[in-house]
Amino acid sequence: MVFVGVEIRQNTIAARAAAYQEIGFSTADLWRPSATDPAVAALRLLAHDSSRWSEIDDVGWWQLRSIMAVGLRTWETLFLQVQEGLLPETAMKRFGWGADPHLYWPYFDRFWPDLGNLMDEEFAAYIEAQIDASR
Repeated sequence: MVFVGVEIRQNTIAARAAAYQEIGFSTADLWRPSATDPAVAALRLLAHDSSRWSEIDDVGWWQLRSIMAVGLRTWETLFLQVQEGLLPETAMKRFGWGADPHLYWPYFDRFWPDLGNLMDEEFAAYIEAQIDASR
């Protein structure tokens, strides 16, 4: 019995470590384009100034929507891993997904109605609660 208990504990630790690693990779992949591609960084900065939105073309808006979708999917994955007990609730804050900056991006409201419909219902409700708490 002790052997089984040790095996379960080791498997749990390995699964948790793999989950943390995967979320870390996803988060890095989300931010890498802004860090390495000046055009993407410029687009994201431009989008933070709603008075300049007319300067963003359809391709730019599609890129921003895609960036937001990737961010939300990463956040959703972390949320679901916490819900399933694979990761502790503190994992949300460790990766900066507690009071997420997505909610404060001026263009969040432009994409959330569409993207929110693609998310897990519990996650979407969680985001809605975050939105209500942040405004």
